[in-house]
Amino acid sequence: MEPTSYQRPRVGGVEVSWLGADPIPGEDIGQYRFGSKIWQDRFRYLVAEAERIGLHLDFTISASWPCQIPGLLPSAPAAAVELVCGIRLLEGPYCGSLPPPLSAPSGQSLGLSDLASPLEVVAVHVVKVVLDAQSRPLADNGEPDMRGPWHLAGTDGPAMQELEVSGGEVRVEASHLTPNHPSVGHLLVASYSRGTAQHKSIWEIHNDTVYLEPRGTVVDHFDPEGVEVVKAFYQTTVFDESTRQAFGRIQSSVFEDSLELHHTQCWTPRFRTSFMELRGYDPTPFLPLLHKRFRPTAFSPDLHIIIPAGREHNEDPHRFLYDFRRTLSDLYIHGRLNPLVQWADTNNLKFRCQPYELDIDAGLAAALVDLPEGEMMMLQTLNFRDKRNAFRLLASGRDVSGKRILSDELAACIGMAYTMTWKKIIQTANKDFALGVNQIVLHGMPYRWSASSAWPGYFPLLPDPPLPSFSDAWDERQPQWAFAKPCTDYLARTQSVLQAGHAVVDLAIFHPALKGIDVHWEDTSLSSAGYTFGFLSDGLLGLPSLLVSGGRLCPDGPAYKCLIIDNQLEMQVDTAQTIFALANSGLPIIVVGDLPTRALGLAEDVAAVDFQVQRAFVDLLRLPHCLHVTDIKSLVNTLQAAAIMPSVGYEHRDNCWLHVCRVVGHETWYFILNESDCRQSQVVQIPCKDRTTIYNPWTGSFSPIHDTVPSAPGRIGVPLDLGASQAAIIRCGLGDDQFLEHGACLASITAMRNELKDWTLQVEGWHPAEPKEAGIASIKTLIEKIGPIQLAELVPWTDIPVLKQQSGVGEYRTTFRVSPRMRRAFLEFHPDQTCTMKVMIDGNVVDGDIVGLGPLEITRALCEVTEHKLSITISTPLLNAMRALYPAFANCPTQSYGLLGCTFACYE
Repeated sequence: MEPTSYQRPRVGGVEVSWLGADPIPGEDIGQYRFGSKIWQDRFRYLVAEAERIGLHLDFTISASWPCQIPGLLPSAPAAAVELVCGIRLLEGPYCGSLPPPLSAPSGQSLGLSDLASPLEVVAVHVVKVVLDAQSRPLADNGEPDMRGPWHLAGTDGPAMQELEVSGGEVRVEASHLTPNHPSVGHLLVASYSRGTAQHKSIWEIHNDTVYLEPRGTVVDHFDPEGVEVVKAFYQTTVFDESTRQAFGRIQSSVFEDSLELHHTQCWTPRFRTSFMELRGYDPTPFLPLLHKRFRPTAFSPDLHIIIPAGREHNEDPHRFLYDFRRTLSDLYIHGRLNPLVQWADTNNLKFRCQPYELDIDAGLAAALVDLPEGEMMMLQTLNFRDKRNAFRLLASGRDVSGKRILSDELAACIGMAYTMTWKKIIQTANKDFALGVNQIVLHGMPYRWSASSAWPGYFPLLPDPPLPSFSDAWDERQPQWAFAKPCTDYLARTQSVLQAGHAVVDLAIFHPALKGIDVHWEDTSLSSAGYTFGFLSDGLLGLPSLLVSGGRLCPDGPAYKCLIIDNQLEMQVDTAQTIFALANSGLPIIVVGDLPTRALGLAEDVAAVDFQVQRAFVDLLRLPHCLHVTDIKSLVNTLQAAAIMPSVGYEHRDNCWLHVCRVVGHETWYFILNESDCRQSQVVQIPCKDRTTIYNPWTGSFSPIHDTVPSAPGRIGVPLDLGASQAAIIRCGLGDDQFLEHGACLASITAMRNELKDWTLQVEGWHPAEPKEAGIASIKTLIEKIGPIQLAELVPWTDIPVLKQQSGVGEYRTTFRVSPRMRRAFLEFHPDQTCTMKVMIDGNVVDGDIVGLGPLEITRALCEVTEHKLSITISTPLLNAMRALYPAFANCPTQSYGLLGCTFACYE
């Protein structure tokens, strides 16, 4: 750990993750791996050092991810397993050996290729499939492709028949086959359980690094055995009484990343027993339906090998597949998450977790862990991707369970190493704050150097064509790091507001549990009308804490005013009955579109459970406070006709503004975001009877709001002027603060604007001091003085030949005059500007928004004189310099650095 790197920008905490080793040539790499003696010593050192400097310390549950444990062989009871199959196309009766698996262990790679993954036969079936010319799957050589897809035949008799296995052989009699049917064929399907041998993330395509010492594999995520092996590892290595006590003092958490599991089909050795206990029937007759093709990477399609016929022929396979997914979700939540939460608690830790990537009830998982976390990866192929409602779902789990934190792995952007800016970080954080996030974990900070590192230092996430990079390497190697403190202060102050009290949310929308974080709600009319909303899954609705009082759901928490059910044709019986019970307790419910008609899951009497679902909604709609609308477009009007009003009102109904609301004692706080890509102004109506102030998280100061406008009874109209992705924080309550003389972020009278010209620019270009050296020499930076450069007008550095390939720091100087009648004054910056700034007037630093999201007020910095000296120092990312040095960066687009425009705005 390098403490000064964290202390300079006043970072409050750090998450420590082991991502590999880069030893001196000739050294044994194993001595540095996760689990080694050196690793254990460094772990204890990190804990002690964090306590010494007052740093909050989290650590990942294992090296890389998913969770993997040293010495855990693929054959061990606690190792991750998968369900795989071997298939033989039968020409008639058969007696012989079982067909081998269609693929090698899905997680196997060069790093662990010599570790065996023994097979265990789970079941063997004869499966009837459609074998006509159109449905027969063919390989490139024209032979039948055993990987399918094969379509289950809908002939008389069972389509799947289980066979007995004796001595590794099986007998298929003529009675198992359908004779003389030209379009029906028969497959011999052997289902096996096998260790995945996974030792790296499914996203790591070409990485064969071995992370563990001794070598080991990923744990079973669906059985408590996978937790027990984690507990045993830590108890026998680095957990002792001293360390446990230190965890409590430095508020440590153990973190588990998203479920990036390699598997053909998820499985666990005790699945059959658990399934029978949870679902009430044996899954074995349906096992052939579970098999999938091997996926070499996360980008590969997820394809079933055997496809059931449509529901009109037989619903049982479809209902079974739901029960299978529901059982995996239950096993993960109750067999892994709950035990890990309990284990963390016994060691003075909190458990932070990203509970997604599989079809699990992510909302319920978020409610059960101590610290749920999401991420904004900025890559459309990832499950979480740019889905705002995924955050809302996790926030709902946090809120209904009475937890405080929703964490956010921020700015882990693919292809953006040495490209990320603080402006982009603040903009993205603001958007996530408006969706319920209230803790930022910035990605990431590597060690300064390694044995083979090149300038500007060690970074394990550099581009390795064809693979892109990940952002970013934050420390002193970056010119922007010297400007980090105002930005981290902004994030810390905003988090402090959003962690206080509890969230209040207008509406809850039902979200089917097994869709995970894939929340489909594309309509924007609710947020445009001023409503906030969250999503409640089946598991969340089943929590005993979800009570109704005074027409509000969870009245001491989010206090939802209404539950919305949107076009759900199927639903779990217990969920339908719970929703009716909530309605019967006085909660308004609006059903949009079609009513549910089918129960999810297989039952002995399918018609009876279907009727229970139908009956629940028929009875619900008889209640006077429950409504049915045919189209989502009428939802806002229906809500307002029922006197279910939004928490705030916007002047413009067609807008891109979002907000969240927190209640802290007798105060109510609003975080209001302009999510659009341009500056916008409008009046926001807020329910408030007490004093209203605006909070500036850049400075930590409050200002009174003087220029409110007439509004509806019980509300005030606050005019706001916000830049793209800029936010305003408004407090309604009885605060006792020392106000500044002027407010900020408020729309006001028209300003007199003057674009500032005639600048002098002095640049410090950053380059490697020893470009051919590796190791500790790689962190040495040579500062090249360039300038002064006279600029009549501001232009990007790429338009100035001497700066075209430069990264570093630039200082701009000019003068401007102020009218003696000036009441308030601002600097306004070009919206495309990305660089971080330090603004000084007459030698004094001006505190405030240093990334240029909105106007920077400079009123207090102006003294009696009419002419003032202005200095604006900007810092850049390193990309343009990296493009000139390294071929791996050559194809990255050049960034437009520099001060792109600056206007003085004066209000008289």
